[in-house]
Parts: sequence; C-alpha cells; structure tokens
Amino acid sequence: METDQLFAHWLEGPEARRISAQLEGCGIGERLWAFAEAYRRSRPEVQWSVPEADRGVREGQRVAAM
Repeated sequence: METDQLFAHWLEGPEARRISAQLEGCGIGERLWAFAEAYRRSRPEVQWSVPEADRGVREGQRVAAM
C-alpha cells in the first residue's frame, strides 16, 4: 500500500506532468505504460517484477517520452 501512495504522490509531480504533456492525444494504455515505466525508473532501489509474457514485447513499444 505504501507504493500506491508514493505513486499517487509521484503522479502529481513535475515528471508526470511533463510526460502527460508529451503524450497529449495518446490513448490511455500508452499513458499508463509511460507513467508506470517512468515511475519504475525513478525508483531504482525497488526490485520490480515483470510478467514473463510482457518481457521483450514492451521493449518495442517504448514511448518517446521515455
């Protein structure tokens, strides 16, 4: 639950606003993925797990904001 609160706080910050502005006109899926990736990268001390089915697939779908 602590991570949820940290993510909610992060979404109100300057990095999330910058990404949101860059993704104006994009679909919700692209926005959510960009936010999740940027947040994950902003917290290198956390070990994230990615489902096996998503590995590699998402690599080719990176958003320019990243």
